[in-house]
Amino acid sequence: MSWPAFAQRLATPAHRRKMARFCFVSAALLLPGGYAVARWGLAIDPQVVRCLPDVRAVLIDRWQPPTERGDLVVFEAQGLEPAFADGTLLVKRLAGLPGDLVDVTAAGVRVNGQLLADGLALAGKLGHAAADFTRHYRVPQGQFLALGTDPSSLDGRYYGPLPQDRIRGRARVLF
Repeated sequence: MSWPAFAQRLATPAHRRKMARFCFVSAALLLPGGYAVARWGLAIDPQVVRCLPDVRAVLIDRWQPPTERGDLVVFEAQGLEPAFADGTLLVKRLAGLPGDLVDVTAAGVRVNGQLLADGLALAGKLGHAAADFTRHYRVPQGQFLALGTDPSSLDGRYYGPLPQDRIRGRARVLF
């Protein structure tokens, strides 16, 4: 349809109402859809052995950061090659906040005296003795500690605390 023909059709009130209805319905559908796509994401863990065995798929809320210990945190991997390429999104439990006292030993990871993760099962696979990862520290300001619940999880017990600017959101378990 040419522009003059379209303009002539819009001259009638019935066609103007149809066009207005079309524009209104389109906006009513597109605006919430755009909001949902900007805020939410879906992530599925393809690994056979998962760091969070009870979590297979999560809904990522990009606008709400995790705030409490135990929340699922989505963060961007950086410097974790060859296990994870830079930019890979990882999901772990938020275990340590700034100021928390962390104790990593061969027996497990304690945060403020509470045992949150067992052992250093991956130390040998990473080419190190468990003693190489043993340390005692406070989580610095602007950083967080992320842990998986599986003993073979590659997590903060090996790479330590991470900068909070790597956080990409909070995850909610779907299944």
